[in-house]
Amino acid sequence: MEYDSRPASSGMNPLIMIVAGLVVVAVVGALVYFLVLAPSGSDQNASQPQSSASSSEDSSAAASIAASAEEDASNAAEMSNLDSDWRRAFREFQQGLDIQATQASDTLEAASGGQQDALFRLVHGNIQNAPGFTNSRGRVALYRTPQGQWLLRFFDFGIVPGPDYKVTLSSRSVVRAIGDLNAPFHTTQTVGELTQFFGEKIFVLPSDFNPTNMQSVTVWSDTYDVLVASAILQTN
Repeated sequence: MEYDSRPASSGMNPLIMIVAGLVVVAVVGALVYFLVLAPSGSDQNASQPQSSASSSEDSSAAASIAASAEEDASNAAEMSNLDSDWRRAFREFQQGLDIQATQASDTLEAASGGQQDALFRLVHGNIQNAPGFTNSRGRVALYRTPQGQWLLRFFDFGIVPGPDYKVTLSSRSVVRAIGDLNAPFHTTQTVGELTQFFGEKIFVLPSDFNPTNMQSVTVWSDTYDVLVASAILQTN
C-alpha cells in the first residue's frame, strides 16, 4: 500500500487572507469617503460662495445707505440755501415797497402843500390785464390838490416787467390795443414813464394838463408798441 507523502491541508493560505482583508478595508474606506466625507466637503465649498455673496450684498447695501445719506445732506443744504435766498429776496421786496410808499407820501406832501386830507379825487379805476398779459393788479386815481395841481396815483399795483413803459390818459373809455389810443375824435396825453412794476407811484402832471373827458389810463411799451394794462376811470 502506498501513502501520500504531501502534508494534509489545514485551511486557507494566510497570505491570501491578508490580501483579502486589505481589499475589504480599501472598499469600505472608499465607501465611507464618497458617502460621508465628500458630500460634507462639497457643502463647505458651496457655503463659501454664499458667504462671499452675502458679504458683497452687505457691502453694497452699506454703500447705498451712505450715498443716500450724503444725498439727503446735500438736498438739505440746498433747501437751506433756497430758503435763505427767498428770505433775502422777500426782505428786499418789502424794503422796496417801504421806499416807494415813503416817496409817494413825500410827493403827495409836497404837491398838496402839506394838505393831503384836502386832496380831491376826481376819478379812479382798477388796473386790468391787456390781451395776452397776466398778473396786472392794483388801482389808479386822479387827484387835484388845493393849489390846482393834478396828480395821477398808482397804488397797490403790479404789472409784468418790461422795457420803456409809458403811461397815457385817454378820453376813450375802453382801450384793448395800442391802436385804440390813436383812434380819431379821442384825446390822449402821455404823462410819463413807468420804471417800477409794483408798489406805489405818483405822477405830477404838467401844468397844462386838462382832465376833461379823460376816461382811461393805459400802460404800454414803446419798445414793442404793445398795450400792457389799462384802467377804466369812474367818478367818485
